[in-house]
Amino acid sequence: MLNILVSQKEVIKYAFYVRASRLKAILPASIEAMTVLQPLSPKLLRGGPISKGGLFYVSLPADTSLEDIVRRLPRLGYTERVDYFKPILNVATRASSVVSWNKKRYELQTIYVLNEAEESARAPDQRHFSLEFIPGEIYSVVGYRGDGGETSRRALPVCDSLLLVNLVDTGGNKLFLDPFAGAGGIVQEAIRQNLVVFSVDIDPILRPGLENMGASHTVGSAAHLPFANASIDAIATEFPFSDGCQQEILGFLEEAARVMKSKTRMALMLNEPQRQYIEDFMQTAPFFCILGHAIKRRRMDCYLLLYEHI
Repeated sequence: MLNILVSQKEVIKYAFYVRASRLKAILPASIEAMTVLQPLSPKLLRGGPISKGGLFYVSLPADTSLEDIVRRLPRLGYTERVDYFKPILNVATRASSVVSWNKKRYELQTIYVLNEAEESARAPDQRHFSLEFIPGEIYSVVGYRGDGGETSRRALPVCDSLLLVNLVDTGGNKLFLDPFAGAGGIVQEAIRQNLVVFSVDIDPILRPGLENMGASHTVGSAAHLPFANASIDAIATEFPFSDGCQQEILGFLEEAARVMKSKTRMALMLNEPQRQYIEDFMQTAPFFCILGHAIKRRRMDCYLLLYEHI
């Protein structure tokens, strides 16, 4: 157990290191961390003493329980390590992990490191997924990512699924929806965070796989959602990257305005060509844009939009 001893008048400072594959996504990573830590009253700090890129700094009240902090960190999708700035009381202390910040000296102590093996086991190419090609005949496959068609789902990397869920799970959320559920990457992570998960997808062969994950699933169009007005607490999804899906996506956005509760969030992952017509539509929709940010992926770049329902 790491022993943290600081004055009750001080704050505890931490360095969050963005994972190597998402180094340019510091802003989404910092908003994700602030959302996950929100019940602990975090503050995002400007600048810091470590001379390298790909990190940001957060402070928490000094009386915050270390256990409460550490148990939240594995939820993060875009952070791969967190260091604690331990105040140095002995002026003679010399170590490579010692840094100076605002004329005070600290020793960096790591309190979280990404468990790559555990995350890899949840990756799309490792997951078992059930499909129903013929009614009543269910097959279990490993690594399902779609059938290669233009509108087929490319299963999201775990880190992106985690990010989307974390950005909308602002505390107290109960009913979560993925309206373009596909192979269930987002559904999987929302269920792991104990949300009550609803999924929708127009492809009937995906039903058993999503239900086996634990979602309450509907085979149908995202443009005609089977939910009451103001009944959903959070929405996160990746749109199918197809020019032919524009009307389906715009129909969904109209439905999202209807089914979401006030002051709740919606996180969307899309490709760059879709960005313009979505942003144009949302200018007159009852949503406030919190974040728009390009996300560099190894195989396909995309764009992240985060909205709050007014």
